[in-house]
Amino acid sequence: MINKKNRFFMKNKIKTAEWRSPANIITYCRFPIILYGGILIYEGDIGIGYLLCLIGILTDILDGKVARKYHCETELGKILDPIADKFLFIVMGFSLWYQRLIPEFLCYALIIHLTFLSVGWIYIKKTGKKAESKSNMFGKITMWAVCISFLLHFLFHYILPLILSCINIILSNDFHFTITIPQPWIVFSELIGYYFHWLTSILLIASPIQYAFRSFQKHKKQSLQ
Repeated sequence: MINKKNRFFMKNKIKTAEWRSPANIITYCRFPIILYGGILIYEGDIGIGYLLCLIGILTDILDGKVARKYHCETELGKILDPIADKFLFIVMGFSLWYQRLIPEFLCYALIIHLTFLSVGWIYIKKTGKKAESKSNMFGKITMWAVCISFLLHFLFHYILPLILSCINIILSNDFHFTITIPQPWIVFSELIGYYFHWLTSILLIASPIQYAFRSFQKHKKQSLQ
């Protein structure tokens, strides 16, 4: 008898050994790191929460590098990686929205994005059609735009002040003066964040649409052959 678990592995051509792949182990670690970081942000420990989420985002780069360098790309990794990305969207999106660190329109765009993908997944399961599985540049740009949008507050309100504080310690000891962040820069940074959030929102809505278009074109080409 083939149980549901084995049927899933066979359908997706997943081998049992793939669970122990170094790249996949890194991907597994991303889930608890992002979850704990999101919980800390939700509870108000924003600095540490942001730092953990940043580590989680960096594992997205690391697992791909490891997979390519050691030739351990797997079918399981192709499934886990986008799931981890969407997990990041949900956990960080909700916790940052709760603390009012990202605008509401970006949250709405995230909801629309995830809804489109969910509807598409249900449609594929119902019809038995194969979706376009290859990652493309548009999807990668959208993913990194979301990550940058999430981290802008951390950059402007934690990293830059920390760097400035370190510089001021050196200046006050050696030259007996300090520098402060000018008000125009604060206003400019807020404007950068605002317009970048809008750009990210547009990408989030456009991404599943172009993905559906690519899948449609693929199926149309296959039907003509």
